[in-house]
Amino acid sequence: MTKMRKRLFNMIYQWMVSGFLYYAFSYNITDLAGDKYLNFLISGLVEFPAYALVFWSIKRWGRRPTLVSLMLVEGASFVAILCVPANLTWLSTTLAMVGKFCITGSFGLLYLYMTEVFPTEVRNVTLGSCSMGARIASILAPFVRDLGKATHAAVPNALYTFLALTSGLLALKLPETRDLDLPDTLQEGEDLGEASNKVKKDSTNPATEL
Repeated sequence: MTKMRKRLFNMIYQWMVSGFLYYAFSYNITDLAGDKYLNFLISGLVEFPAYALVFWSIKRWGRRPTLVSLMLVEGASFVAILCVPANLTWLSTTLAMVGKFCITGSFGLLYLYMTEVFPTEVRNVTLGSCSMGARIASILAPFVRDLGKATHAAVPNALYTFLALTSGLLALKLPETRDLDLPDTLQEGEDLGEASNKVKKDSTNPATEL
């Protein structure tokens, strides 16, 4: 299996996990303890700093470290929720908002990251494939609540944890694309991330710089 095929399957999984977690959280926001209207408002407001942090982080640290960190922190937040005593509802709600913050940032980052990983010749096709994967996964998101009712209340969070942690670990296999030229040909896509291919972007072409 070529490197790009492995990256495509990896990236589709990243999109499916991000789409599933984002919409599962959004659909079930009213199940959190406290005022459901306030929780809904906060869950929307946390998206603004999430995008701002990602924009700064990808320029400072790179795409892959940012994505891995977001997914692992998100998984850790869901693990922590499982360990929070029932009387500390404010803490479980806070941890849930941390998870929403991270999944928002990772979902937004994937749009940029995906277009930099795959070459021009197949960029539209791969973007469509990844987007389709996210849409299919998001269709399943509303049923997480029913899954918890049919089994155990902790099952949804356990599922979120598994998906977030596996996504973060698999993201380690993706190449870093910060300060690299966008690949144009299939061969350039195959060579992306190789030491011989780590060429800084042309400073005369700022349109591709981020």
